[in-house]
Amino acid sequence: MGKEPGESGHIAALFKYWQSLNGGEAPARAQIDPAAIKPLLPHIYLVEFKTDPFRVYYRLSGTATDQWNGIPLSGHYLDEFLVGDKYGANRHVIDSYEQAWRSGRPVIGHYLWPTRGGYKADVHFGLFPLTVDGIVAQAISTEDYEPAPVSDEWISMRAAAERRDQALK
Repeated sequence: MGKEPGESGHIAALFKYWQSLNGGEAPARAQIDPAAIKPLLPHIYLVEFKTDPFRVYYRLSGTATDQWNGIPLSGHYLDEFLVGDKYGANRHVIDSYEQAWRSGRPVIGHYLWPTRGGYKADVHFGLFPLTVDGIVAQAISTEDYEPAPVSDEWISMRAAAERRDQALK
């Protein structure tokens, strides 16, 4: 990524906004103003913490996050995706959310994620806890990642489509 995670991109912008709300302490969910972070909204997850056992429930997921993940995540629990996660990324993210929930502090980290093209993308995440009635009960989060290279098959299909389009002109 060039810079350290959190120095630029979605994570840095969301962290700056989160810090501005309550002096660096976990702000109330009601303090989040979507208009103030409009450019970030497609890249945002809003999650709710369930306890006993600890679980992460996706209340909202932005359009860009849904596209990246290949499905809308709203209405799902993060642990639903543990099956088939051969790199342990989802377990790492669940553990990071639990750390944010217990501490009331942001957690910034990263994981490797296998893309549909067969490559591993280095995904950086920022998890920012929110309170409801004075208790950490939710989080707003985002990710930064570099686009992964596409597969040779995709490149070949794209080249063929471009040749076809040129022939039709």
